[in-house]
Amino acid sequence: MRIEFYKDHSGCFKPVLYFRFEGQVWEAFDSLTPEQIEVIFSHLLKFDEAKTAMLILSKTFPGDKKAILRQFIECNWLELDDHVDITECRLNYEYVPCPMRTAGTCPWHFSICQKKVH
Repeated sequence: MRIEFYKDHSGCFKPVLYFRFEGQVWEAFDSLTPEQIEVIFSHLLKFDEAKTAMLILSKTFPGDKKAILRQFIECNWLELDDHVDITECRLNYEYVPCPMRTAGTCPWHFSICQKKVH
């Protein structure tokens, strides 16, 4: 499994979050099927730091795996770069600029972002 995420800020109305499985075309996050959400979600649960973060997010978004996944991605992977975000054996975290971090108002007390940034 190899997945890359990025957020395109060039849109007229709102930024769009995109994803791409290796060898496939870019698609908007909102077009993820329930099956794709389950595959990604289940894979992330294999990593202790992701599992802990997603447990924290589940208190904010109870039962909504898509919302939990979106927030986890928004806190950790928004740059289009040459490091694949999710691989079979590793999560390559990115530094994501965040106004809540800057203001000190993160509702999750900085427990979702800034894991092991490459």
